[in-house]
Amino acid sequence: MLLARLTEVNGAPGLEGEVRDLIRAEVEPFVDEVRTDALGNLFAIKNVNAPPGPKVMLAAHMDEVALMIMGIENNGFLKFRPIGGVDPPGSWWPKRLLWVKRKPPGSNRGQAHSPAAAQ
Repeated sequence: MLLARLTEVNGAPGLEGEVRDLIRAEVEPFVDEVRTDALGNLFAIKNVNAPPGPKVMLAAHMDEVALMIMGIENNGFLKFRPIGGVDPPGSWWPKRLLWVKRKPPGSNRGQAHSPAAAQ
């Protein structure tokens, strides 16, 4: 399933390459042109030479919320810093569940223990 594959690839802010490659492979059969700009944005264009008229644009973020581990406590708890849009402490929603991956970002080497919730 495409949604499962999209959520399983690494896409931390600034490291969206795997997501971009997956999206490119999925849309290429259905569009006339695919290109990437200097900022890493992916453009998939259908009917490049279409006559003037209404146009439709679908836009989405390719990155995901990520955490940078800053330290490991003696009891095994992880200290981390958010990368991207994690709500700051004291926000209106004081506890947030985090979906976790079974491997560290940017790695294809095995599994890692990950936090399941944050406060």
